[in-house]
Amino acid sequence: MQPRDQILERFERSVDLPSYLWQRGYRASSGSADGIVMANPVTGDLVLLKKGLEGGAWTYANPRDPDDRGSIADFMVRRDGASLEASTARIVALSTIQSRDPEAIRYRTTVASPPPDLAQAKAAQLQGLEAEKTAAQVLRNLGISAATLDEWRFGALRTPEAVARIVADPHGLWVSKFRPTDRALVFTEQRVDAIAYELEHGKQMACYVAIGRQPGDEVKKKIAHVLCEVPRGVTVVLAFGADDRGRQLADEIRALAPTLTMERRPPEFGTRWGNKMQLEHRHSRSVAHLGPSLSR
Repeated sequence: MQPRDQILERFERSVDLPSYLWQRGYRASSGSADGIVMANPVTGDLVLLKKGLEGGAWTYANPRDPDDRGSIADFMVRRDGASLEASTARIVALSTIQSRDPEAIRYRTTVASPPPDLAQAKAAQLQGLEAEKTAAQVLRNLGISAATLDEWRFGALRTPEAVARIVADPHGLWVSKFRPTDRALVFTEQRVDAIAYELEHGKQMACYVAIGRQPGDEVKKKIAHVLCEVPRGVTVVLAFGADDRGRQLADEIRALAPTLTMERRPPEFGTRWGNKMQLEHRHSRSVAHLGPSLSR
């Protein structure tokens, strides 16, 4: 990165992009962890503003044009036709309290006294980000990387409540999304076990069914229906725990479709696949912490 780019990035981080756009006529309609939606009622321009989990500069994205995105400097260049040099000067003015530039004065007034709608949208986005940070930390403790999680398959896990649901028995029967290229139907106790199995064996070619530790008669009826509809060429895998209850669950599912060939695949260690993933994560962290001391 060139020194000029480093300077620009530093000043961009200090600019509150929602407040800047507000003084330009944009209005906030909603805020969440995914960002703040702002629209200009005069021009019809619509943008999504976002600040990442680890802070940094605000960025914008145009929902109608995937190529129209970037920093406040990019916004000025595209919307105003300003050069990069002129945009940098304007951003520096916005970041400098002593600046008497009219645009900078209007911006600082908005920052100091934000309109209620804007303040509410920013608060909602901050609250959503904090919840997402907490969820990401819990996922890391479980051995799951939020960055590599297949959200299409397993759903978004961006709140503590969503994470709590994957480590609890599902209410009824939980089934992940199915891709036409899937070649396995994997049964587990909890959703976290399905995620753990996918990380080790799934290869994005498996659909998952979580049934809980004590499935009732209604759930078993649904499981029997699922087993009757298994496509040709798809292997049924019973990835229940390595304990007595896991073996009992495997026998109960086999009894629902005795003519269907099923593969039993418990974890090599740990009670269930989710436990195995967590144990491996803890071991890797311990090795990482011990590494520097062992190398001395």
